[in-house]
Amino acid sequence: MSNSETLDAQIDEIRLLMRKKLGVKGRTFGAALTRARRRLPKSLRAEGQVLAAALPMKDHPKLGRTLDHARLTQAAGALRDHLAGIDLAERRKTLALSILGSIAFNLLLVLVIAVTVYYWQSAA
Repeated sequence: MSNSETLDAQIDEIRLLMRKKLGVKGRTFGAALTRARRRLPKSLRAEGQVLAAALPMKDHPKLGRTLDHARLTQAAGALRDHLAGIDLAERRKTLALSILGSIAFNLLLVLVIAVTVYYWQSAA
């Protein structure tokens, strides 16, 4: 398998993982990466940009030879490892607990304000 085909396979795998784990859709890898925005750490967004920048050059006869395939493989591996490590069930549970925690805090805050106003009114 040539380097171009290997890179295509890696990027297709990453796009599939981004769709499964992050819910990001895009016609191209660059579009999917743009839609992922803050869902990826800053360093991994940079790795994705390296891959997206190499995509137009990979099939060009002369420019394709200038690509650093070891660097591209490293970037693809880092993205793939991060995306494969995302646990969707844990992510949903964390989101639900975060929402419940904020609701509980707001109810507690309203209760404290209500008791304070009641105490202030009864003292006057």
